[in-house]
Amino acid sequence: MKSKHVAGIILIVLGVVFLLDELDIFYFGDIIRTYWPLLIVFYGLGSLFDKSKSKVFSAIVLVFGSIVQLNKLEYLNEGIMSYFLPSVLIIVGVNMIFESEKNKKKIKVDFDTDFDSNDFEKNTIKDNFISHTALFSGLELKVINEDFAGAKLNAIFGGIEIDLTNVKTTKKVIVIEANAIFGGIEITIPQDWNVKIEGTPLFGGYSMNHKRQVIENAPTVVFRGLALFGGVEID
Repeated sequence: MKSKHVAGIILIVLGVVFLLDELDIFYFGDIIRTYWPLLIVFYGLGSLFDKSKSKVFSAIVLVFGSIVQLNKLEYLNEGIMSYFLPSVLIIVGVNMIFESEKNKKKIKVDFDTDFDSNDFEKNTIKDNFISHTALFSGLELKVINEDFAGAKLNAIFGGIEIDLTNVKTTKKVIVIEANAIFGGIEITIPQDWNVKIEGTPLFGGYSMNHKRQVIENAPTVVFRGLALFGGVEID
């Protein structure tokens, strides 16, 4: 079942619950105040079975919802939430290691790069697939490629700025996984590309700075990932 179907079911159940409460048939005030984190849990479960979603970050959503719910039920002590962030960092780190090896096998990359780590404004790379993480740091990149394939970006207590305005592609669909965890990601894409946002905002968000019209037969860039206390901006 797709996560959007799960979200739809949750909304229907909430609507019924609030309607019964307004009609004084049942009183759900205390129940909702106590068990609202289950909505996060159910969303995380639905995302795990959605092939288009990142399993790692679906698991993070699921764990987060479970911790909050157990905390609401007073099964956990007050400081248990302090363990959540270190756990997230460990999961993201493990995922980065295995994903980088997987990407090397799946995508042919042009390693002809011009990268100056001391001057972000001049950082230019020519890879057709990019994978970068900003951990307590900032990164600014300009990508030039004739057949861009996608990206995996992680901003964890940091920021990433990616300029894709000079890339081209032969693909109809390009996937960019942008995960902002207590951080921010800004991505500038060609104006003649279509945009589809499938990312999961959790106390964060995905936003487009400019309204775009759908262009027929143009490449579509699909944004996926997780915005957890962070933001992803698309320009």
